Amino acid sequence: MKKNISLLLTLILMICAFTSCGDNDSSSSSSGSGSASKGQSGLIQTVNNQQLSNYVRPFLDALSAVYGMSGKYVTANIYPTVTKYYSAIEVVLHDKKPSTEIQIIDDSTSAHKALTQFSAHKVNDMFFTVKDVIYFENNSFYIIKTNYYKNWHPAIAKIDLADVVDQILSRNGGND
Repeated sequence: MKKNISLLLTLILMICAFTSCGDNDSSSSSSGSGSASKGQSGLIQTVNNQQLSNYVRPFLDALSAVYGMSGKYVTANIYPTVTKYYSAIEVVLHDKKPSTEIQIIDDSTSAHKALTQFSAHKVNDMFFTVKDVIYFENNSFYIIKTNYYKNWHPAIAKIDLADVVDQILSRNGGND
């Protein structure tokens, strides 16, 4: 019983760390941080461009190490506002060295176009029932999630990276 209570307290502390539930003064947040909105479970921090860049870094580091040996280059396009509630990243493989490694695309038209690339249906309110999506194309993949910082934390990036690698290997049967 004591062990279960200890585990429960640990989980609550971890959740508070990711959702800023102990931070009651959102006005004292540092510049460049995501905005906080009052939700049913307290304060929820919206992800910002710097946090999305930090999220994508493990993907770039790991995939550049692998694909760099074959003369390929890896970049990321960040779409901070795909819709009102979603953000997305696109990790792209290139044959030629691009000028920038991370590009922030804050244009809502481009973000909407990126979203519809992997949607066979018109984007509508039903899209909001989807939680996390990983979609693969020939030379890139997209990750789209709700725009809460807890979904785009660097620790979550490592879990998502493992999921992407698993999907790549399972699609090819582990063969190149």
